[in-house]
Amino acid sequence: MKEDFLSFIWKFQYFDKKQLKTTNGGLLQILNPGTLNTNSGPDFSNAHVKVGGMLLAGPVEIHVRASDWNLHRHHHDPAYDQVVLHVVWVNNKTVKTSSNQEMLTLELKDRVKKELLFKYLKSGTSNAKIPCEGQLDRISSSSYNKMLDQAIQERIRRKSQEIITLLKRYSYDWDLVSYLVLGRNFGFHINTVAFETLVAIVPLSIVRKIRPNLFQLESLFFGQAGFLQRITGDRYYRRLQKEYEFLEKKYCFRSTMMKKEMWKYLRLRPSNFPSLRIAQFASIMHHQDFRFSDIRESATADIFRNLVVQTSPYWNHHYDFGKKWEGGSSSLGKSSRENLIINTAVPMLVAYAVHTGQSDCHVRAIGWMKDTPPEHNHMITYWKDKGFEVPSAYHSQAIIELNTQYCNLRKCLGCAMGQSLLAGISKL
Repeated sequence: MKEDFLSFIWKFQYFDKKQLKTTNGGLLQILNPGTLNTNSGPDFSNAHVKVGGMLLAGPVEIHVRASDWNLHRHHHDPAYDQVVLHVVWVNNKTVKTSSNQEMLTLELKDRVKKELLFKYLKSGTSNAKIPCEGQLDRISSSSYNKMLDQAIQERIRRKSQEIITLLKRYSYDWDLVSYLVLGRNFGFHINTVAFETLVAIVPLSIVRKIRPNLFQLESLFFGQAGFLQRITGDRYYRRLQKEYEFLEKKYCFRSTMMKKEMWKYLRLRPSNFPSLRIAQFASIMHHQDFRFSDIRESATADIFRNLVVQTSPYWNHHYDFGKKWEGGSSSLGKSSRENLIINTAVPMLVAYAVHTGQSDCHVRAIGWMKDTPPEHNHMITYWKDKGFEVPSAYHSQAIIELNTQYCNLRKCLGCAMGQSLLAGISKL
């Protein structure tokens, strides 16, 4: 038994309310359970109850055991003196306020359906991918869509807050933060940390200085990434080494150079090798004067769909230094461009909306997600196989959030679908 379950029971009043009495025998009538408080203080605010015919209005505090009141030291805290009702699973102790007034207490352990309790306890121990796996056919489309709307808002809010933290660190330089976020996302999950490190040690100011020269950009990024430390290599490799030696002396880079071991290759296809991704990123910096205003002023996400990625000819025939491929392509694939829309353009635009209060930017960002096809991974496939529609990135991103932040953590009581299933049991 956990407090979140008890709060859920109280919030939705999923217990037998016939002949309610407080533990000291007073007749109890619940007029309004109040509003869940997500800040410090009592668990619910603005509740209205009648005890023995007397109307009481104020906070409600929830505990598994009545003795938790003292354990949490509420008996010494005047902020809890205004609590009108103490709702507990088991009343194992009479407790008082800091002013020595006995707390009115409601015990619920004999008033909740056993089926509801069993279902809740089972959800926390299930080994299934998601706790309600065996009951998905009972979930309505409205509950599904409600939860996805909640999940996607939480996801983009969290991502935008991460960007705002970066903006504070870099004195609200939107261009620099856009560059850093784009670079981080160019790691495409497997090499996110490595790419994040790389763009942090290749200053945007220098990238802009040498931007007209793609070869210099490649030597700069590959050199800083730790790729140009081998003694031997083909002609193109040696040319990059020589150019990087010049740039390193000019800009004093060597002390910040990465170790090549930071880059991951395991189980990656050649088209996802970090060497090719670095060449693509250098190309983007060469062909586009990448600025946040391009995102802010764009009516659609085509700024990312139309990114010009034309690497040096070397990469048309190589996926790594000295490693040729036949029939490969150095261009940035459609799914990769869409990934950048989801993880770069949308969070940046939402962060700008949060920072400036321009709600139209937030609406536009949501529209971009709905216009972008969904990702393809095992989580998305799982929900589609269960008969749920995933028509866009808006839905697939919400499902990722649902799985990582709710299902995997067994937070069923915070999920609209979990709540609807438990509510169905309570009404049996």
